[in-house]
Formats: sequence, C-alpha cells, structure tokens
Amino acid sequence: MGLFDTIIFEYKLPLPENLGELTAKEIQSSSFQTKSVENTMTSYKVDESGQLLEEKYEGDWEEGDPNNKSVVGRIGRFKRSKEWFEPQNYTGVINFYEFFNSDKYENDYWYEADAVFINGKISEIKLRDFKIESNFSRKKRDAELVAQIKADNKWRNKWYIKYTYVPYCRLIRWIFRKYSRFKDKVPSSYKVERFLTPW
Repeated sequence: MGLFDTIIFEYKLPLPENLGELTAKEIQSSSFQTKSVENTMTSYKVDESGQLLEEKYEGDWEEGDPNNKSVVGRIGRFKRSKEWFEPQNYTGVINFYEFFNSDKYENDYWYEADAVFINGKISEIKLRDFKIESNFSRKKRDAELVAQIKADNKWRNKWYIKYTYVPYCRLIRWIFRKYSRFKDKVPSSYKVERFLTPW
C-alpha cells in the first residue's frame, strides 16, 4: 500500500451525472489521496483559480513524559507553531481518489479523477471513474467483526481468564524467550558435529 499524499480542492471538481446518495458538497469538501506527487504524507491544496499549493510548517519537537500512560505520550510529538501554503510549479497529471463508505448510505462510492497541471496551474480536470456498489456485504462483515471483538473482550475480562490464562501466557512467553536466548549462545549442531569428528 505504501505512503501517499493528500489533496483538497477549492477548484470546482467534475461530477458524475448520477451522484446516488452523495451530494456535490460532500465530494467537493473531501480530502483525496494521491500517489502522483511525492508520496511523503504531504498535504496539497488547489485554490479556486486552479493553483497547486503545498502545505509548509514550522515547529518544535516536544519531549514525551516517561510516566505517561500512552505510548505516544511517552515518545513525544512535533508541535506546529506556523503553517502556510506555498505555490508549486508542478507539471504533470495528478490522479486523486476517495472512497465514501458511510453507514448512513445504502451504497459505497468510489470517486477518481485526473488533474493536469502546467507550471502549477490546472489546465484540465476530468472524472476518471465513479462507482456505486451496494454496501450490504461490507456492513454485514463490519457487524460480524464488532460482534467478534465484543465476544473476545467479554471472554478476556472474565475473572478466571485474568488470573489463570494471562499468567500462563506470560510464563510460556518467558520460557521461550529464555530458550531462544540460550539457543543463540549454543553452537549449531553442525559445529558440534565438526568439533567431535575433526578427522
């Protein structure tokens, strides 16, 4: 799957004749993925005039708190102090797309389009693909997954699991980690065989 960039459009997007349950506003205000530019999780914007802009920012790294309960809180984070958009002089085609899969709809929607840029300005933009698919199967799979997670959590939270199964798993992991470290220090069977039969 890999990395991608995101792009938003203030410039008017092409729309299909049949939007289904979607609205033009939902498509226009969406944040689209693209793999046509840098693929470095960079954010882009196309303004109303068709100019391609890249998001820039400045900031500092905030050290984490070693006593924080969350992993992210212990690691720290980058805090932005200033954000702005800079015009880009890009020439080429940017393919962008989005999957609309809200449970309030009867269908899922795939929107894909191409924008042609010359020196950072849109020269052409056209709809490449718009698919409407029933989301009955997806909703059913999602419901089954949620039910399975709830059942697993219910099982894990039973008192006898907490006091028997969890310690048992920890003991097994500890034993096999010790075995793995021991095995790494012991010479391979081939080396032992060569040592015992040097002639």
